[in-house]
Amino acid sequence: MRVIFQIAPLRQEIELNTAAGQAPNYFMYFPGNYRWSAEMLAILSTAPYGGAEISEVDRIGRKLRDCVGDDDAWFRAWREGGEPAERLLDECFAIVERIALVPPETVKLNLQLATMGMQMMGFKDAWTLDGQLSAAAHTLLREELRRPLDEKRKAEGTKAYLQMRDGPFQPEPFGPRARRRD
Repeated sequence: MRVIFQIAPLRQEIELNTAAGQAPNYFMYFPGNYRWSAEMLAILSTAPYGGAEISEVDRIGRKLRDCVGDDDAWFRAWREGGEPAERLLDECFAIVERIALVPPETVKLNLQLATMGMQMMGFKDAWTLDGQLSAAAHTLLREELRRPLDEKRKAEGTKAYLQMRDGPFQPEPFGPRARRRD
């Protein structure tokens, strides 16, 4: 909800500026379409962390310039924007061949440095906490409660199992299927 309240005044500002014939005083990848522009900036903001290549995002954005607002075109462009599988496989093999030339000690050192980076980001703590919580959840579950769920999964599959497990708690108070309270 907090995000909605922060964005709403910005949208009003865009409408006021556009109505007055003024350009917004911030970057818009697709002028006149706040939603698409905001999404492009969100995607571009992942570039420093390896989430996107700026040139690839721009290449897809240029394809979309002639169909701004057409959400089907948006999804189609992003789906087709990735590397073709054949080219990706060739690139993976090229990387593997390069790694094979590196001494094993260097590969181990690189792995250790990457692991240290993950630990500094809190990955080890999250992993440990997940293990502790999972162990408690699995050991505290009584057999008479667990058996019907396991039988449901074996007989009807995961979807039926999840419905049986989570159904009594739906809709979530603030989840995607929550009903609006009047």
